[in-house]
Amino acid sequence: MKKLQTAFEENICASIALGKEEALNAIFAEYFPRLVFFSESLIHNREEARDVAQETLMQLWRNRERVAVWKEKHLAAYLFVVARHKSYDYLRHLNVKAAGQEQIVAQTQVEEAGADMTMICQEGWEEIRRKINRLPAPIAKVLNLTFIEGLTTEEISTALNMTTNLVRVKRSRGLEKLRMFFNNQSEQLSQSILGNSVMIS
Repeated sequence: MKKLQTAFEENICASIALGKEEALNAIFAEYFPRLVFFSESLIHNREEARDVAQETLMQLWRNRERVAVWKEKHLAAYLFVVARHKSYDYLRHLNVKAAGQEQIVAQTQVEEAGADMTMICQEGWEEIRRKINRLPAPIAKVLNLTFIEGLTTEEISTALNMTTNLVRVKRSRGLEKLRMFFNNQSEQLSQSILGNSVMIS
């Protein structure tokens, strides 16, 4: 199984560069939920996050000739950097409309956290899934249906027999709990790096 996965990783970029739509479909299935999760963690808007994820994958397709020599790790880095910039563009658009200092401060905070979230979503998707499943069952169900199954708010509302507002509340609470965990993890990592730097000096 590991050999098959490695072969997939080595060939997927070449297949994309050749314009094979089945390769795009495979990348969409693998990365769309992760890109939605990543973008929503930055902009706090589910529908806009889905748009960001879709636009990111379409940008990859438009520029597919460039990825022939990439491996999947480079592909992932490209996708999350593009999604991050598109998320920032959305926030800047809000700032222009609102022209409020609070929005500008909020965007600055998002940009400071963006690089960490890129690393988390790029490298730690399995860890995110494990953390989701440790949350209270109703919240975990909403997050799994959102980011693993890729369902819309309305579809989740029907599947779980709850209002769309309740779906949004549970998703928001779940994302906040995940952000708190990863913020703590990032802080611990930074402290460890600083500690090692002191020891080296």
